[in-house]
Amino acid sequence: MDKQWYEQKKEEALHDIGVAVQLTCKLINQDDNLQNVDKKYLIEKVRTCQDASADDFKWLIHGIKCVNQNDDYLKEEQYVNTELGFGVLQSCKSMLWSLERLLDSEWVDMEGDLVITDPCYTTNEWCRGFDLDSLPLCRDTIYGDWGCATFNSDTEEEIGSFCADAGMVCVDTLENILKRKPDFLEKYGEWCRTIIKNFKGMVRFKIVCLDEQRDKVKFDTWNYEVRVEGMGVNTETGEKICFITSQTSL
Repeated sequence: MDKQWYEQKKEEALHDIGVAVQLTCKLINQDDNLQNVDKKYLIEKVRTCQDASADDFKWLIHGIKCVNQNDDYLKEEQYVNTELGFGVLQSCKSMLWSLERLLDSEWVDMEGDLVITDPCYTTNEWCRGFDLDSLPLCRDTIYGDWGCATFNSDTEEEIGSFCADAGMVCVDTLENILKRKPDFLEKYGEWCRTIIKNFKGMVRFKIVCLDEQRDKVKFDTWNYEVRVEGMGVNTETGEKICFITSQTSL
């Protein structure tokens, strides 16, 4: 999704968080199970701890319960989420935290034989903490493990497929991958990767909303899909190469 969409959604999320904060503070004030000093402390935390989750406050209230030696008023998630409104507040915060994951990446200039795959296939260092930031383009899939097809954007012809086993997707050149994993082509089959030969141009991650009507009713990151988009030319033939990917299997 583009930056204009992101800024609009961010503004909406911040407004909803503000409303949820006021609701939670009101419910804390009205709760007869809390002492006034505890109410004041909790309200201050609600207003100042922007990154705190509902679970954080559950343990905070649990600590207050232990200090007051009161085992009656805490009902774990039900008490925190429902009676004090932290469930609504957490939902609003989760939306805000999710928005950056749905923002289109910047275009990246790339040249060579492009490989679209899960980065776990491209290195022998995966289990020892491979540096994902070293890749030209890399991110989570939102969905998890998936199967995707790569299509020619102009003709809609399928030109390849790829999958994920670590819930990630990356774009790198075959040259770079072979430096890290010389047996990449032999060890894994065509099922895990799309290779676009002799590419020169720009590539990015594009996030699309799958059902706009559903999105208006309830925001859900599962309603969005990561796609790889490229625009360039074949350096050998001079022909245009434009492609887009789409999830086609679980």
